[in-house]
Amino acid sequence: MGATIVDALSTGQCIHLPNVKKSSNLVKSYLGFDPIHKQFKVLLNTATPGVSDEHQVLTLGTPNHSWRKVKCCCISYCYPHSNDGICINGGVYYVAAVNMDPFVNAIVCFDVKSEKLRIVYKAKEDMLLWSDSTLVNYKGKLGAFVGGGPGVGGVVTGQNFELWVLVDAEKHEWSKHLYVLSPLWKNVVAESDLCFVGVTGKDEIVLSELYISDPFYVYYYNIKSNTVTRVEIQGMSAFKDFIVHASLDHVEDVKLMQNV
Repeated sequence: MGATIVDALSTGQCIHLPNVKKSSNLVKSYLGFDPIHKQFKVLLNTATPGVSDEHQVLTLGTPNHSWRKVKCCCISYCYPHSNDGICINGGVYYVAAVNMDPFVNAIVCFDVKSEKLRIVYKAKEDMLLWSDSTLVNYKGKLGAFVGGGPGVGGVVTGQNFELWVLVDAEKHEWSKHLYVLSPLWKNVVAESDLCFVGVTGKDEIVLSELYISDPFYVYYYNIKSNTVTRVEIQGMSAFKDFIVHASLDHVEDVKLMQNV
């Protein structure tokens, strides 16, 4: 298998990675950054659901870069649900199904520096994590939005939702933040299916529509004032009905990645 990383937002540059030996066609990959050694690494998971899994790591920018296997010491089986992980302070987090008799949803952390995996969330009675729940960076800490239910965990389906913030990874301690939306919420969003995108530095939760429409809107929910601002994005008619993939805090950098 040949793998490719695309940095389309900044330069459009493609980095072709070495072939991967794998036993399954189900492949998930995540990009992480080690702030200590200033290194980018790719974590690759190939798995057969319920049967086997395998983790491989590649360091970008090394002269003879090649894939190497790493073991997850905390669990016997781990299959990622998330197509996108989130990297915070040298840790890549993603939602996965883990074998804990029975299988449960968990949040796994890959430490980019040590190349070790561990669980930072496992089943809690009061925190219902779904396979498609959205992970975000909340003031430098890992946050998880809990929306509707199975299949719509990353979508706002009612008048309230929960944001859980990781307090202590070793003890699996999380703090709960419940947000009750204004009665005027539905007047603004109408019948749109909104997905969680993330949280800005100004305490605004950003949501976008699930599919591109014309007009297309992005919504900013202010946590402190309990108000919502709707922003129209023009020129999207050519991409109508495509699934939206939105991201926050992008800073344009036209410098090409070197020595990769």
